[in-house]
Amino acid sequence: MKTWLTNAERMQALDRALQGGPAQPRTPADLHGSIMRALETARRPARPAGLWRFAVPALALVWLAAGWWYSQRATRPTPLGPPATALVVGAEWEQTMPSAVMAPLWEEWRQVNRSVTNTVEFLIAALP
Repeated sequence: MKTWLTNAERMQALDRALQGGPAQPRTPADLHGSIMRALETARRPARPAGLWRFAVPALALVWLAAGWWYSQRATRPTPLGPPATALVVGAEWEQTMPSAVMAPLWEEWRQVNRSVTNTVEFLIAALP
């Protein structure tokens, strides 16, 4: 067996291989179908998860129910007490409101008077 080929033999082997042309690769029969399925899947929008499919309409239903409940509640008139109750409350306010409104102001005025008194006492004590 000859392990060394001459240049001429190598050229002849190369020439025979090249004249046969490029070998045609074998493609699987279902290659076209799998490519088309992949393209169709890529074109379809993704479906939301099962939970979202029910959550969005449920949320819309809750929102509508809350709106209906609020509109019914807002249109319902509030019950008024008898007129005598309004007169009694008015009389109580007449006596309690001046003290409730003036109490914080009286406290401020008392602190101002104390500050003035302390200032006068300090000045008298500081005189020689």
